[in-house]
Amino acid sequence: MKLSAEVCDLSEDMRSTMDKGAQEIMALLARALEDGRNSHCLHFTGQPLPQAQVLYALWLGANLQAKISRSAAPLENALAHVKTIIATPEQ
Repeated sequence: MKLSAEVCDLSEDMRSTMDKGAQEIMALLARALEDGRNSHCLHFTGQPLPQAQVLYALWLGANLQAKISRSAAPLENALAHVKTIIATPEQ
């Protein structure tokens, strides 16, 4: 994650490989969201794939901010936000 933007600018092969990996992570997350919705364990609006893409981007941004600030606050805030957009039965 730390050097991903720089690597993407330097090598098309690396950019493509990193994109493939990110797409696989988002697809896996989308399947988990869909499974959770189908089993009535999770509730969220919209479709699973766009939701997974937003969650992945949120995590990347929060991770970067946490590194910059040397604080867990960005990750904690991201988690708090996720809890407002994805509900579980006990919420």
